[in-house]
Amino acid sequence: MFVAGETIAYNEKKLTEYGITHILNAAGDACENKFPDKIKYLTYYLKDSRSENIECVFYDAASFIESARQQGGRVLVHCVQGVSR
Repeated sequence: MFVAGETIAYNEKKLTEYGITHILNAAGDACENKFPDKIKYLTYYLKDSRSENIECVFYDAASFIESARQQGGRVLVHCVQGVSR
């Protein structure tokens, strides 16, 4: 599992280099899913802020990550700047 900001999430070369197969996009309102034909996405529309309560997505996010892992995949979790997630 990798954690980053939108810069990496938009860099197809880096995603391929690290074998990213799944992306958990925690900032769907600010970051579009760039490669939906090549990568499986789970998108949340959370505010990129320390005050945002993200507990409500933990179980679904963990399930997504575990499913990717069981398939031999690699997951990138990202927000806008890669700080709050």
